[in-house]
Amino acid sequence: MSQYHPHGQQYDVVPVSTPLGWHAPMPGDAWSGGPPPARPAELVASFWCWIAALVLSVLTVPVMMLLRDDAFTTAVQAGEGLTPEEVAAAGLLFRITVAMTVVGFVVAAAPYLVGALNLRLGRAWARIFLTLLTAPAALYCLVWFSVFATDDLWGGVRGVGLFAVVLTVLLTLAAVVLMFLPAANRYVAAGGSR
Repeated sequence: MSQYHPHGQQYDVVPVSTPLGWHAPMPGDAWSGGPPPARPAELVASFWCWIAALVLSVLTVPVMMLLRDDAFTTAVQAGEGLTPEEVAAAGLLFRITVAMTVVGFVVAAAPYLVGALNLRLGRAWARIFLTLLTAPAALYCLVWFSVFATDDLWGGVRGVGLFAVVLTVLLTLAAVVLMFLPAANRYVAAGGSR
């Protein structure tokens, strides 16, 4: 389709499919039309590594708390002078604490999710953003690794927590490496999926 610029120049416009619909490419776009470049497998794998690491990060601590619910219940029941109503209230408070922990972890995971979704679209800023977020993620994993490794509160389920933390670290490292491989670099340089 040909159109005329207000200054009299003729140019070709190729409609482009985007998540928001069809539009003509803007001046300065890295991609000049035609079918969008194929999303490389490396970038898709990086996206799914980020998502898996997020799910593990959000669910590990609350699941560990629920697995140790028996230890909490035993500790509360061993308390002297507690009425059954107080024991029931303590159990409810424990479950509310678990729910609030999940909410807190979901809120903390939101920037990672936004970055991962934009990474999948080939946005260059998302790679930088996720790389910068890797430092707080590593610190988070280090803290929970030390908690699971040294605290007797976790008892027999300690190994599950340690495994989840190590797996989260490995997934995060794989995600960072995959999003900077040559095929992913070419895709991002071409403007991703426009």
